[in-house]
Amino acid sequence: MADANKTGCMICAVGANYPDFLNSFFELNTASKKKRNLVWESDLMKCDIGDYQIIPLTSSRQPRAEGCTMKHCARHYDEMCHKGLARIFSIRDLSGN
Repeated sequence: MADANKTGCMICAVGANYPDFLNSFFELNTASKKKRNLVWESDLMKCDIGDYQIIPLTSSRQPRAEGCTMKHCARHYDEMCHKGLARIFSIRDLSGN
């Protein structure tokens, strides 16, 4: 699995077109617009670090909701997560926000 720190920095640096690049690079199915609910495992469990909760997102529905709420592109990575090429985490304060 790729180094999470390097991958995270790379995704942040490239910007909004990065999901399209990754989908084509890994030959993932981008033709289907049908909502799906893929499920995957996370090697890291939910944990608290300082004043924050780190919560693994482990199904298509979770990054879709997170992306809608936070207005970012997490929803585009569900197939990559399902194939073990990426992982997505939600970082929240201890009250859950």
